[in-house]
Amino acid sequence: YNQALPILKEVGNRSIEAITLSNIGFSYENQGKTAQAIDFYQQAIKVRESIQGNIKVSELKASFASQQVGAYERLINLYVDQGNFEAAFNYTERAKARAFLDQVANDRINIRAGADSQLLEKEQALKKEIIALSQRLITLRNRPKNQWDNETIANTENQLTASKTAYENLLTQIKIQSPEIADLISVDVAPLADIQSLLDTDTTLIEYFVTEERTFAFIINNNSFKTVPINVSRKQLTEELALFRDFIDLDEPYPQELQQLYEWLILPLQPYLNTTKIAIVPHSVLHYLPFAALTDGKGYLSDDYALFTLPSASILRYLPEKRKSATGNLLALGDPEVTGISPLNSARDEVRAIASLFNTQPLVGKAATENAVWSKATQSGMLHLAAHGDYNTFNPLFSSIQLVGDNQHDGLLQVHEIYELDLSSKTNLVVLSACQTKIGELSRGDEVVGMNRAFLYAGTPTVMSSLWNVDDAATGLLMKEFYSNLQGGMGKAEALQQAQKAVRQNQDYSHPYYWAAFSLTGDVGN
Repeated sequence: YNQALPILKEVGNRSIEAITLSNIGFSYENQGKTAQAIDFYQQAIKVRESIQGNIKVSELKASFASQQVGAYERLINLYVDQGNFEAAFNYTERAKARAFLDQVANDRINIRAGADSQLLEKEQALKKEIIALSQRLITLRNRPKNQWDNETIANTENQLTASKTAYENLLTQIKIQSPEIADLISVDVAPLADIQSLLDTDTTLIEYFVTEERTFAFIINNNSFKTVPINVSRKQLTEELALFRDFIDLDEPYPQELQQLYEWLILPLQPYLNTTKIAIVPHSVLHYLPFAALTDGKGYLSDDYALFTLPSASILRYLPEKRKSATGNLLALGDPEVTGISPLNSARDEVRAIASLFNTQPLVGKAATENAVWSKATQSGMLHLAAHGDYNTFNPLFSSIQLVGDNQHDGLLQVHEIYELDLSSKTNLVVLSACQTKIGELSRGDEVVGMNRAFLYAGTPTVMSSLWNVDDAATGLLMKEFYSNLQGGMGKAEALQQAQKAVRQNQDYSHPYYWAAFSLTGDVGN
């Protein structure tokens, strides 16, 4: 390895240089030479971050980062063992959501400005092809099931997936050629002192970092910093969460799995949780955990704390500037009438009840169009969408909310389109009252390709979304309570906390499945 390093530096093969530096660090670590191991891991990360900083397209940056996680994990483990907790926290931040941090730190851009006209023509042709195939699939599935042509449906699904993949690749090509993307800057993570200064006196931030063998929790408020190593592996967390997400017994309000997760993730931290609000920066599998429902078997974490999540602690530098001075008006869409899609009757009642609180007219049925979002959301203080959500596992940028289409839009409000929506002027809150809207493709670099981050990029400071397929009636009740609380003067986090309490007081909805799916991401204001 040592003989290879000068050669790699001379020929400029920086990617292999980083791998070699990391391997040398690993060799020293295995020999018990901690100081040398730390030095080489730091060098490896410095080279990798230098390469990453020169990658301007967020998808390529995220893909590169996901291949580089090992050195971060090993270095963080060594720093914790040494008791150098501030350095461990710094590298935890450096390992997380860097592509998204760069997106939010830069001004909004138009990727098509200055792009090759042939690429733009190809993009339009692919869009039309995707819309046509989507419509064909709806038509094929709109027949009685005993009349389905399964072979034609399967072929059409395959063609649609291939077209979406081609579109994603084309978008990347357009971005690579974009002059505006070439001017993007890469930002450093915030120092611990800066993060502390951005927290108000009543908020504690918990940042988790999950490794193969153990998990770390960094607990930060505006005047203290604690680190708690937790002897629970990524595998144990994944298995326990999967058991809970099976929802086997909906009559048990305090599921055993959530008690075990509470014992691992919250109990050791309890002495340091002395504020009424907690900001959680999840990591790895913890992105899929409903923290509000963690329980000691007698009560829930959300009984004592108003909770919200953040993609990283460093993002606190950029979210407050997205905050608008006034709450603004409400744009509420619900129960879109779409051929082949089952109606959401409670969603229609939900948006009508919410709209009446704000003296506005809801858009329901045929009026719940995608066009309404594009034409009206930019001037709305709050955007509420009560509709079917679809998480696309093969093409996450095509995960969508199903609205009504017209001659301008296909009715599918998709992740890649949300990035182009401009909510920077008036919008303070986006509520996605639909299924699995918080779910996204999670890379090893902790980048989540999904609606949450797309709407934050679009300009709203706060998004409320769900972790699983929600119960229609219970969600309607939760939303009415949430908006009533907001209108009564509560902050967003407290409004959700109290709404969840109100829902679970109904004996039919006491299990966390009914009330814990929704969480807030971003800046919750005051």
